[in-house]
Amino acid sequence: MARFGANVTRGEDAAVGTEFVLSGGEEDQVEKDEYEQTTKVCKDKIRKAKAQNKIKLARDLKEKKKIFYKCIRSKRKTMDRVGPLLNEGGKTIIENVEMAEVLNDFFVSVFTKKVRSN
Repeated sequence: MARFGANVTRGEDAAVGTEFVLSGGEEDQVEKDEYEQTTKVCKDKIRKAKAQNKIKLARDLKEKKKIFYKCIRSKRKTMDRVGPLLNEGGKTIIENVEMAEVLNDFFVSVFTKKVRSN
């Protein structure tokens, strides 16, 4: 198994694409350290940019209400998924169309008046 940062070069059978040679050593460690440092710097800049954006939104709240509420709505959105369901026979339903039919049958039975005969 190749370790992180290993250089992969093609061997003589490059046209076939079957032979690869891994080289390791100090170069790989330098590349890994450089990658980690770059990642850390990028994450820090992203964190600072998000903080600046929040400050800017708070400052411009009165003039740009639409943008503020757009930001709030984007953070509130969640998707609730339905399923799997059991039908009346006890069979597990996974398909969306079948789940819709099972739910429809249930709601029809709940919201339909039953005629009582005396």
